[in-house]
Amino acid sequence: MRQVHAAQGRRRSSPRRLRHRHDRRRERHRGLARQEDRPRAAVARAAAVEDRARERRAAGAHQRQGELRTRTARSRRALGDFGLGQAMKKYPGQLSGGMQQRAAIARAFVFDPAIMLMDEPFSALDEMNRDLQRIALLEFWQSNRKAVMFVTHSVPEAIMLSDRIVVMAAHPGRIAQVIDVNLPRPRDEQSYATEEFREMEAVVRDALRAQTEKAHV
Repeated sequence: MRQVHAAQGRRRSSPRRLRHRHDRRRERHRGLARQEDRPRAAVARAAAVEDRARERRAAGAHQRQGELRTRTARSRRALGDFGLGQAMKKYPGQLSGGMQQRAAIARAFVFDPAIMLMDEPFSALDEMNRDLQRIALLEFWQSNRKAVMFVTHSVPEAIMLSDRIVVMAAHPGRIAQVIDVNLPRPRDEQSYATEEFREMEAVVRDALRAQTEKAHV
């Protein structure tokens, strides 16, 4: 005969029932599964699990669609800023070398990195397009202010784009001098003609000349 608790009015579990529950918990902990004794309850639980999984999949798909729309809008904006708005539907083989280089720069910005590493990205461009892309890069950078490490052999390019110029020495490669660029922002084509720009150019060229002379001693 099963005992009934007088104060709470509920049935006590027998030792056999407690052992059964303990065994089932231990099996679940070990990753085991067994056929359900009560099929209807098992089906109901399976349906609930499937419903929750379906809800999670729907939520994930909605989030991915939102992220895709955001990336698409960001890509279109970046391509437009770098002068490729009319070439969005072209294949890579239909782009010139300069256009491909600009597309690579725009693509790098779309991923929204914390730090951008750019190794002479405008070297394949003619001088006119190089100036245009410098200004486009400055305008695009002005909107997001990402940290950029920019490698270049062009003194005007280094001054126009940077806040700090690191002059490298050779054999072995090392930092020889760090020059702060105090030109005001935003900068544009008119900055090249300012007295401050010419003075900064003289400072950088003197530093480079000193390193060249040391390398040939």
